[in-house]
Amino acid sequence: MLDEFLTGRRQVKDTEVTSYDHLTPEEMQVGLHVAKVGLGSVDYVTNTVKLDQLAARMFDLPASTEVTREILHDRIHPEDRGNVERLVTELLDPMDINTFDASHRVIRPSDGSIAWIRVRKKIWFQGEGDEAKPDKAVFAVIDITTEKRAQALSETLIGELRHRGKNVITVISGIARQLSRHSDPEAFPEKLVSRLNALSRNMYTVDAQGRSHSSLQDVFTQQVEPFADHVNRIAFDGPQVNLSQDAAQILAMVAHELLTNAAKYGALSNEKGRVEVTWQLDHQDDGNLHLSWREIDGPTVVAPTREGYGSQVVTGLTRMSLQAEVAMDYAPNGLVAEFTIPLSQITQS
Repeated sequence: MLDEFLTGRRQVKDTEVTSYDHLTPEEMQVGLHVAKVGLGSVDYVTNTVKLDQLAARMFDLPASTEVTREILHDRIHPEDRGNVERLVTELLDPMDINTFDASHRVIRPSDGSIAWIRVRKKIWFQGEGDEAKPDKAVFAVIDITTEKRAQALSETLIGELRHRGKNVITVISGIARQLSRHSDPEAFPEKLVSRLNALSRNMYTVDAQGRSHSSLQDVFTQQVEPFADHVNRIAFDGPQVNLSQDAAQILAMVAHELLTNAAKYGALSNEKGRVEVTWQLDHQDDGNLHLSWREIDGPTVVAPTREGYGSQVVTGLTRMSLQAEVAMDYAPNGLVAEFTIPLSQITQS
């Protein structure tokens, strides 16, 4: 295979072709091995292809054995085959290009795996002008699966970054609008900073895990941090639930509002009150998350006479953004908030 390659290269009258006369076949073989380049040759008279060991592994075909071009083409992924065969048709036209450079996927029948390869091919013709017929070709092939996966991951991360940026701007805009309607001008800056800190804590939870989601437990734990004096009076209990980033941001804001209200007016505003946060998963039908916030042994509860920003977040935002059913019970002995949220709205896919 290497001798065929070197012989073919010396026959090409092309000023762009690099000479390898200074290399022995053994040195050339080492260079190809280091570069992880596989080689193949095509005989258009017999319509066959022969591959070296590395190229054979990439195509999942026997090495140093003639196989038909059709068998080789059957390895090309169905979604890529049309484009590759169009380029090959152009390559076989003596009046068109005589080089080929394409990246495409191949399917390896032995294990069903899919790999990305890059193929560069040079063809020679017998005859002159438009009467020339394809004679032989030599091609080099490299496996670019790792690079393609890295590219896909990079594109995903960039898309996620754009998505997060857009979401954050939307959330901050909403917070500012709502606070401006329900806050005195003097209190607005402090309240805005408090809300933004809550949002920031949740984003840290998401980013610290290196994923675009966080668990429900993590969200509540992060929101409790500013209430360190009351941490021993706040209990969480429930199974692992991974939240999408959007759902985590919304539930973090809900947790912040409930904690702030409890610290100012509810169970955390005295010396003996406590808060229990529990959740369960219901997998019937499409599945729901049942989340309960229960305040115990706090001062006597008085239902609010108007709906402020906090109430809008706890009830309105969850209903609108998470399609949640929300029940607020301002019982004299302690606030109880019950949320039923479709799993499809909150869980990480």
